[in-house]
Amino acid sequence: MGKFIRSIEKGARLDIFKYTKLTVECVMRESTMTVFLKGYLSFESVLELRKKCKSCLADAAIKEIVLNLSEVKSIDSFSLGFLLELRENAHLANKALLLASISRSVKSKFEIANFDRLFAIV
Repeated sequence: MGKFIRSIEKGARLDIFKYTKLTVECVMRESTMTVFLKGYLSFESVLELRKKCKSCLADAAIKEIVLNLSEVKSIDSFSLGFLLELRENAHLANKALLLASISRSVKSKFEIANFDRLFAIV
């Protein structure tokens, strides 16, 4: 039996919520809003991120949105769908959407889903 299973049998608490945490920090420079993401992009965390991105899309002073993914540990399929939705909404709002500094674990999922062909990655 694996170590993980034995630790649960001994009564260890499994903190599943640590895999849904996402820290979002926004930095505005001229007409570019850079959104630094740290943690896990999952169904739960995207719901809050969606609200922040919606306000960026509505702000006329913002011409470009950069999502910095260097500290994203994991991304699920719901989050990939959110990025496609954000790409479309940015296009409709005449704003550029760039993805920057993609972490290795996220990059492999992007390549499998061909996102590297759909997004401008810097």
